[in-house]
Amino acid sequence: MLSRLPDVLGDKPSTKYFSAATLVFVASFLVLPSSKMVNNVFYVFLAIPAVVFLPGYVAAKRLSWLGALWLIFFGYFAVRGVSDGDLSFLKHLLYVALFVFVLGCLVSHSFFQWSFLVRSLFWATIAYVMLNALWLWIAGAVPVGERVLWLSGRMAGPIYTSMWISICFGLCITTWVRNNRRWEMTLAMLCALFVCGYVLQSRSGLVGLFITLFALGFIASDSVRRYPKIAFLGFAALLVGVAVLASWVPALSTLWARGDSYRLELWEHYLDVLGRCGYWQGCGIDYSPMIQLADGMTINHPHNVYLSLAMYGGLPGAILFVTLMAAVLFNAARARNMWGYALLLGLIMVNFDGHKVLDSPNELWLLLLLPAGLASATRALGYPSQLKPAS
Repeated sequence: MLSRLPDVLGDKPSTKYFSAATLVFVASFLVLPSSKMVNNVFYVFLAIPAVVFLPGYVAAKRLSWLGALWLIFFGYFAVRGVSDGDLSFLKHLLYVALFVFVLGCLVSHSFFQWSFLVRSLFWATIAYVMLNALWLWIAGAVPVGERVLWLSGRMAGPIYTSMWISICFGLCITTWVRNNRRWEMTLAMLCALFVCGYVLQSRSGLVGLFITLFALGFIASDSVRRYPKIAFLGFAALLVGVAVLASWVPALSTLWARGDSYRLELWEHYLDVLGRCGYWQGCGIDYSPMIQLADGMTINHPHNVYLSLAMYGGLPGAILFVTLMAAVLFNAARARNMWGYALLLGLIMVNFDGHKVLDSPNELWLLLLLPAGLASATRALGYPSQLKPAS
């Protein structure tokens, strides 16, 4: 496997560098304990070199319609930042633009579709969560069966971590099926369900996993037709297993007991605030009111990326984002780029959790911007229309 590393990293020194630096940046979310340290990794290894390399690279390429759409999106929010007098937001917007265009222009896309890499991302994240959980259980900091609420790295929260596991699992499905790695796929599915459902107890991550399992069932439809009895027995066993676990394991039953976690009430309040500000102009870049719910709980963001974009960019900002993501998904489907599926999962899961995408490096960079940048690569700035996935 590792003997292929020089090939998939690309033939240019700059491509090798930015591919490796991007991987270091992704790994820093699991290894480094603070946002400041992760931010420094981005500034030193990606942002500053990108300022040097990107202008000449972009000038030498013909900007396509998708690249232009990214620029329109960034330009709209830059105008909003200037009109609100928020210079720190312009800085964050520049960081996001650099990251996206590095992914679209300067990395090896064969490297990020390499089966060994995507499988390593999945297993590394599973190991990260399990090592944290074992440490907390042994130390008595968290009783076994209770939700692990805080992990040691920058990716500390259970919700975003479970989403990242679901995305990595979805990335691996193609290579597991293509290379007939059934045992690894089965083990990975059990580990992902255990980590998301029992350790992290996150419904957002489980939503992503079940979407992927549904897609996997569609892929296996030929086998189902050939062996209907075995398929029926397997499906029935899965349903019985889920029902038994939900009944016998208190930690899993709480996933249903939490209901919608006040999401509907919260969204209703934020839509009311947005209406008072004006749907088309929004409430301003840094406006984040504290919402008090019926039970007295206060929350300061809407737990929905699309509603957040509408809050500080108005409906035009949210519509621009949805249009851009639809264009990226179309581009990825046409190029058969696996990161398009990762982006689709991320876009579904951030319906229930998520805040500012246009911000300094945070978990949403891995859940949305990383897949979006890599899925844009084939057309954004002159890349060929087909990418051959590395096996």
